[in-house]
Amino acid sequence: MSNEPAERKDEKIRMRIAPESFSDIIFGLALSIGSLVLIQNPIKTVNDFAGNLFVFGFSFLIIASTWVLFSRTISQLSTESTSVLLLNLALLFCVALEPYLFYLLWNNSPTIVNLLGATSAVYALDVGFMFIILATLGSIVTMQKGQSRNLKLLRRDVVARYAIGLAFLFSAAPIFWVSIGTQHLRNLIWYASFVSFFIAHGSSIKQKIKPRKLAIKGSGNFLSHGF
Repeated sequence: MSNEPAERKDEKIRMRIAPESFSDIIFGLALSIGSLVLIQNPIKTVNDFAGNLFVFGFSFLIIASTWVLFSRTISQLSTESTSVLLLNLALLFCVALEPYLFYLLWNNSPTIVNLLGATSAVYALDVGFMFIILATLGSIVTMQKGQSRNLKLLRRDVVARYAIGLAFLFSAAPIFWVSIGTQHLRNLIWYASFVSFFIAHGSSIKQKIKPRKLAIKGSGNFLSHGF
């Protein structure tokens, strides 16, 4: 039994809950502001409406997936440190910045349109750093897990986060701001990297569930033969 005073334990619990509550507020605001951004863009046709839904869905996907990965990663951290706190703050800064950059990307003002290439590059850097930070937090979890049974899957998930983060960072290069049909190559890299990420993440989840099913099936056979 720990002899640590109850007051000190309560203080540690409050210190852990406060940053998590703050992060929920940041993610909630980022998701809400994303929808308000599109109000600035009046729609004239069905295609405009469909386009607005698509771009909002993509922004929502980025923030929502970041929140899910962040929440799961933080919940698995066994110890907290100054470096983890700094990474959390850096991630929340990038998340809070995303709606502003999203607004600049889809604003029809002539001045902003002329800076669209630079704006999209900054947006790519912002999202890229978000996933690099998530990958770094995941790496800390893998080091704390030691010989965990799911360590291989955790490492694979970390690699997937680094991959999508690097894809966004590389897409910020000026050479990727070229038109291919109705899209820019930079945007196509974003979409492709997200599809690849979810395919890789989905396969990891399947591999994680499969051993559980085999274990349940094996216990069922044991019960049927043993009794």
